[in-house]
Amino acid sequence: MEDEGIKKEILGMFVGLLVVATTIPAVESLRNNAINSTITSTYQTSIETCWTETQKLLIADGTTETFFGYSVSFFVSLNINQCLQKKAGLYSTNGQNLSMLEPGDIAFKRPDWFPYALNHCLLYIGYNDSTGLYVFIEAYGVGDQQVQYRYENESTLTGSLYGPFAKVRHANNTQKQNAIDFAKRQLGKPFQGKWINKNYNPEDTVNDPLADEWYCSELVWAAYYNCNNPFPEEEPEDGYVYGAGIDLDRNGWEKNLLNITTVHPLEILFNLFEVRVYRLKNILPITYGKK
Repeated sequence: MEDEGIKKEILGMFVGLLVVATTIPAVESLRNNAINSTITSTYQTSIETCWTETQKLLIADGTTETFFGYSVSFFVSLNINQCLQKKAGLYSTNGQNLSMLEPGDIAFKRPDWFPYALNHCLLYIGYNDSTGLYVFIEAYGVGDQQVQYRYENESTLTGSLYGPFAKVRHANNTQKQNAIDFAKRQLGKPFQGKWINKNYNPEDTVNDPLADEWYCSELVWAAYYNCNNPFPEEEPEDGYVYGAGIDLDRNGWEKNLLNITTVHPLEILFNLFEVRVYRLKNILPITYGKK
């Protein structure tokens, strides 16, 4: 009986340590990436205010489980609109019409079956005049489960499932086109359904068997991580060159508790140093809070 009590005590200590080790990096990562002394004081005050509100929600919920480095309470309780719309003039623009959407922009989307979770992102590549549709590239895990084109009309893009959208702050037109061309070279490749690792080099299959497969945010991240290199339709004699582009993942190459690197759509959305967030007209705000 005494041995059993000792075992339970040790197990309890281990669980406690695991909870602390899981929660603190997630919270600290959010704070450290949000508050940066190189940003102007007004901008920093805005981010700090947003962080304080987020922290209160985390404490109130008390949930410590994590997913992609965020606590579950972050996904359940965080009111994304509070963070995106505070001091909107500084880092987000609301109520824009579709002319705001430009090739190279990133769209964030909620699933049709659960419109309260922002868990998908796509790369916008342009408007098709002949069909009147807006064309995106995505790595999609439903249906054919591959990298594919997605075609949307105005009513869908300004509906409740789409938005916010983001522009990559420091990308010029050439870099945006390179990102689009990289994504096009991945069309037809399998969806990476394990959602582990991130790799910008699809030829690196010796070191990473999943390098030539993509999940949604990994594809968008890799497109811009490669944006300093051209990706013509016909491969150059010396092959394509990868890397050394813009890193949209606000966690960089930081590994999680499983010792792997991943990039969730929210890691891109909240990297406000690299993206400028905006919403199209008629998008209804979704509150991520407890009912």
